[in-house]
Amino acid sequence: GYAGNYRQALEMYRAVKRDCKLTGEMELEVESGMGGCMHQLHDYKGALPHRQRALVLTGSIHGKQSMEYARKWRGMGDIHRDLKQWAEALKSFREAKGIM
Repeated sequence: GYAGNYRQALEMYRAVKRDCKLTGEMELEVESGMGGCMHQLHDYKGALPHRQRALVLTGSIHGKQSMEYARKWRGMGDIHRDLKQWAEALKSFREAKGIM
């Protein structure tokens, strides 16, 4: 199934993060990828710090009024929803909607 693919991708991202000096877009890609893989593997607590870092990086790279930033907020809402952190999920979805 797909779980094996997400595990392999996660290991690749971990190796890149460990072995390479990441900056800007590359760090954003790795953090987004790690958060996405962990989310798909239902490791919501593990995904949260990667999603948070990707949100910060997206805001600084693309701007806080960009659609990319809105999508990262929506992703944060998904994580908080899956963690049953309802207030944080609602806040995140509202942040996304305010940009869109």
